[in-house]
Amino acid sequence: MSESLVKEQLELIEGIQKYLNDSELLEEQYDSDFRYLKKELEVLKGMVNGDVPGAKFEIGEFVIDCRYGEEEVREIGNRSFTEERGWVYAINYVTIDKRTRNVSYGGSSAWWDEKDFKKLNNPVDRLIIEKHKLNEKLTKNKRESELLKKAIEKIVFSLEIIGGNDNE
Repeated sequence: MSESLVKEQLELIEGIQKYLNDSELLEEQYDSDFRYLKKELEVLKGMVNGDVPGAKFEIGEFVIDCRYGEEEVREIGNRSFTEERGWVYAINYVTIDKRTRNVSYGGSSAWWDEKDFKKLNNPVDRLIIEKHKLNEKLTKNKRESELLKKAIEKIVFSLEIIGGNDNE
């Protein structure tokens, strides 16, 4: 990474940290979530400086859980860096039904070491997961589309009401 980019990233992180440190209201309002955000900014700063290694897995990534000898698919729900253990992950339990080609969820747990997981390489599982992600996007976009249609209808209704008073 170029020196100027690192400098810009550090300035941005420090600016956010300064704002967060000066904001007692946010800490009172959001308590542990707020402290978590501040800790994550410290980790991000360490990553930019090269003091913290990059995480092997991304939030939302589907991985193989190797903890108990059986290889089960999991989704990374969250992650955090600790000095003692390195990167640790919260996971969502996932079932991939190869017959119906669907993904379903069932519970979660935390904090598991990075060594407990490996990259998902099964091409069929990856295709099923990609189908699942695209379906989630489609559902979200349909909801957003409906909200936009309703907003447009309200504007059209308002314009129709106003349209009766063309002389003003």
